[in-house]
Amino acid sequence: MRILFVLLAIACLPSSAAWALEVTSIAPVAAPPERRVTLTGGPFSADIQLFLGSSRLTPAAVEEKRLFFDVPELPEGEYALVLREPSGARTPATTFRVLELLPRIEALSPTTLDACSLQQ
Repeated sequence: MRILFVLLAIACLPSSAAWALEVTSIAPVAAPPERRVTLTGGPFSADIQLFLGSSRLTPAAVEEKRLFFDVPELPEGEYALVLREPSGARTPATTFRVLELLPRIEALSPTTLDACSLQQ
């Protein structure tokens, strides 16, 4: 009877894959669109699924202990970040903050000036 109880208890436990997937750090924890983010933890497989809010993202690169993704064009705010393996293993939702994309200068013309005057 004791053996039957032990076997039944083992059968009811989730497989080790259900809790093996984890995220131990996110750097940075908040970023504007187009910024690269690094997740550490794992183990991450090549076919892992990454969700930021309701958006499914394709990782930029996947290693066993690190995963990289670029923040998509999303409105500023907080989003749930979840990783899911095809086996069903998933991470608990972690909050990731998308920041406002700051304006930047991508080109300047002319690039040099021959003379400059100060007008008062």
